[in-house]
Amino acid sequence: MSKILGKRYILGEEIYKDDDSRVVLYEAKDKISKELLAIKVFNLKEDKNIDLKKELFSREYHSLVNLKHNNIVKYIDAGKDEDILYIVMEYLDYNTLNEYIKTKDVTLEDKIKIMINILNGVILAHENGIIHRDLNPNNIMICNPDELKIIDFGISKIKDYIYDSNTTVKCYMTVEYAAPEQLLRSDTKFESDIYSLGLILAYLISEKVPPKNKDQVYDYISEIPISQNLKDLMHNMTKYKVDDRI
Repeated sequence: MSKILGKRYILGEEIYKDDDSRVVLYEAKDKISKELLAIKVFNLKEDKNIDLKKELFSREYHSLVNLKHNNIVKYIDAGKDEDILYIVMEYLDYNTLNEYIKTKDVTLEDKIKIMINILNGVILAHENGIIHRDLNPNNIMICNPDELKIIDFGISKIKDYIYDSNTTVKCYMTVEYAAPEQLLRSDTKFESDIYSLGLILAYLISEKVPPKNKDQVYDYISEIPISQNLKDLMHNMTKYKVDDRI
């Protein structure tokens, strides 16, 4: 693969590689601005998962290009260079929220501040008709409680957008944070993100990963040592039936 994409972006170290889709995230440098960036690369030269890569690219591109918010990773550019599709984003020298909670002594006040910032980003996405569909602590990058970004809109769904009916991304999710309807491969709605947000809040407060079994979620939340008002909020966000969620 060329080390320069679009005659502009010089690829550097590999940051992350998805073993399932073979999509790779690289550090990169802009030849013009000299700025350090991140580039998500969808290599169509490889025989495996070509249609899936095209679909992931399309979903992430059409989501990010319409989202400008301090709590969502910043889109910069996108293009095609021979058999490679790529999306250029701001470079984030942050931890995942999962790493941050494990390694920092985070107060309850800061945890609530983190949750508010996550909600602010998701509200903007929903206002633009975009369902993330994989909200979880590894898709939230954080520097401190006031600086965080939601990333990875690769399986997002845009209201009224027509997708390739032959390529599904319904099997891509983080089970612990996925809504029941996602596990059933049913249609996802904005309330599916609400369910995931309820479990992110529960994880933030308890610092324990939610159970995969959705029948155990109620007890998981009930055992968290926090006020009943917050428990009620999390219970309402994680109701099994979509229409019962707040």
